[in-house]
Amino acid sequence: ASNYLKGITDGTGDINPRIQQFSDFQQGAVQELILPFGKRLERAEDRMRELPYALYDSQEVMVTDIVNTGKGGIKKGLAV
Repeated sequence: ASNYLKGITDGTGDINPRIQQFSDFQQGAVQELILPFGKRLERAEDRMRELPYALYDSQEVMVTDIVNTGKGGIKKGLAV
């Protein structure tokens, strides 16, 4: 995901939209979720050290959005 992002942000990467296996789909989802964190990784002193933190933050954004979208029908509150 980090190398894909680097290639997209610096203009050297090729986008391959073909999904051959489920793991391709998963990798594609990770690559898309991390795109908003490209500048952060680009500026990082050690991109590979920063990568898991950026991945966590990207997934937290997605989960928060899912929870906020779905919690409208809950009457007594929600524990996450």
